[in-house]
Amino acid sequence: MQQDFLVSSTLFWRKMKNKKVAITGASGFVGRALATRLTDLGAELVLISRTHGIDITDYQKLKLATSGVDYIFHCAAIDGNSTFKKKHSNLILQQNNQINENILRVTKENNVKKLVLLSSAEVYEKRNDRSLAETDVDFTSFEDITDGYRLSKIQAEQLATEYSQNHGLDVLIIRPTNIYGPGDEKMRLISFLIEKLERSETITLFNNGNQKRKFVFIADFVEVLLQLIAKDMTGIFNVAPDDVYSIKEIVDKVAKILHKTAVTENMSVDDQLTRDLILDTSKLNSIIDFEFTKTDDGLKATIKEKL
Repeated sequence: MQQDFLVSSTLFWRKMKNKKVAITGASGFVGRALATRLTDLGAELVLISRTHGIDITDYQKLKLATSGVDYIFHCAAIDGNSTFKKKHSNLILQQNNQINENILRVTKENNVKKLVLLSSAEVYEKRNDRSLAETDVDFTSFEDITDGYRLSKIQAEQLATEYSQNHGLDVLIIRPTNIYGPGDEKMRLISFLIEKLERSETITLFNNGNQKRKFVFIADFVEVLLQLIAKDMTGIFNVAPDDVYSIKEIVDKVAKILHKTAVTENMSVDDQLTRDLILDTSKLNSIIDFEFTKTDDGLKATIKEKL
């Protein structure tokens, strides 16, 4: 891993020398981590978020801000926990579609060299019989999808692919599994569990927390992303380590590190929340050789930062 890391860092530094790199969602969890790493590599950054005075829904301001930019990392999206997503599904879809359309338009009109689109594992229909590869998304039928966030990610990928095919845009689409680590936000699972356990509050598990997921440490995610760019990759990539855990296993791991006893209650539901979502990373592993942070070590680093 260390050799690959050094090679990718050197190659990426060469790519970024005298280049301008824009990051949307720069005040968010992934955007902040990416900005820190790119600063270390010597990139000239344009940070885009409302916190930085740029509303991404304002096309003219976005176009001006990205003028002369060589790379755009598009990390911005309206997101939230499952309750928020269900309550505001239409709003999420509408705003995310506007954001994504704006980004693709400025990428084309400002002749940006490469667009990196942060998508989501949520584009997949969760299932318990197998892991999910990049080709397992149906772009032809959206009628049964009621989740505005999921639909906005699918449509963003579809639109980015169309721009790539019709206008020659260089686009890299990333579908990460659950990201966690220092700087993690409360709406994400790991931070939510840490807070609940620290307060000795009851944790509600859907169907006993048996659904399985993968979890990627934030620093690993950023490094894998940079390795893909250093190798001039385009197209779609799942990003996840090999290890798979049930939600209940993650609860128990966090509780053990905190020296707490997890108090849980079960809620029986029959929907996508109870199914497995395991990403197949055969394509990624054929391109790069990366040793991911062990989950226990990543959880300890996350907890240390929060306490």
